[in-house]
Formats: sequence, structure tokens, C-alpha cells
Amino acid sequence: QCDGTDDQVQINNAIAALPAGIGGTVLLLEGNYSIATSGIDITTSSVALVGSGKGTILRRAWNSGFTSNDGVITVGDGTNAYEGIVIANLSIDGQKTTHAGNANHCI
Repeated sequence: QCDGTDDQVQINNAIAALPAGIGGTVLLLEGNYSIATSGIDITTSSVALVGSGKGTILRRAWNSGFTSNDGVITVGDGTNAYEGIVIANLSIDGQKTTHAGNANHCI
């Protein structure tokens, strides 16, 4: 359950728990999700990350410590091809005014 601190941990765990080779949907209820460190990583096919509307907000934490290769959501690992990825019905706030420069990626 997400608690507003390092919510990428629970979201990544939910993605990892989807059936191998089948995938599925991770549903995020309305609310603010704090995304820190390496963000949300989707490194398998057939994953849908679906919010509950514009009130579902993935917000980069002010002290997230992202590096230049990290994003709020990263799809893929730079080596393998993934397909059937859906990101829908949510908002992403990359906190641009707080995080200027190369490390301010969103997706």
C-alpha cells in the first residue's frame, strides 16, 4: 500500500508480481504518489499502469536524487524490446521548478 513516501517501491513490487509472460494491470487509486530515487521501472511486456483519472498524480519527490538516466517512469532496460505497455488515466508532475537540468525526465 502506498503511503506518500517512496511509493515507487510498492508500485514496482506490484509490477513485479504480475504473472510472468502474461502481465496485467496495476491500478492506482486517486491520490498523490511520491516517486523518488530510480522511479517506476517497467521491464516486462504487457503491463498497464492505469490511474483513476486526473486525481491520480505521480509526483517526483523534491529530494528524489534522480540521475541523468532516471525518469518518473522508465520503460525498458536499454537492451531488450518490450511491447504492450499502457500508461493511462493519470498525471505526472516532474517538479520542473525544483529539478532543472539533465536529470529532469518525466517518462
